[in-house]
Amino acid sequence: MIESLGGSLGSLRQVLDQLANWHERTADQTIDTTGDGDGGYRAAFDVAMQLWQAAIHVEQATDAVAAARDPAGRISWPPIRPATHTGGRAERSLAPPSLFGADTTRPDTAGISR
Repeated sequence: MIESLGGSLGSLRQVLDQLANWHERTADQTIDTTGDGDGGYRAAFDVAMQLWQAAIHVEQATDAVAAARDPAGRISWPPIRPATHTGGRAERSLAPPSLFGADTTRPDTAGISR
């Protein structure tokens, strides 16, 4: 499972790099919401920089997960034993019956306002 996580993080890193490259490559074709080309260029380049920063963080996480892979491979988990019931059905208590749909109302309990 740890190896799969590492692979997924590697794929995420690749997607972040591709998106960042696309934003940088097409920045000169953009405009911002007011129609300003310079503003669009700056915004697209800012997005590219943020995506590259995210890719760096994902790469660091990928390295940390890879470092955990070897020690995790040395772990042996004992089999899980199913829970055993100590008592029979008579020892289990049931919830009090509900008055939902009944013609009577539940008496007010002191200290609780409705």
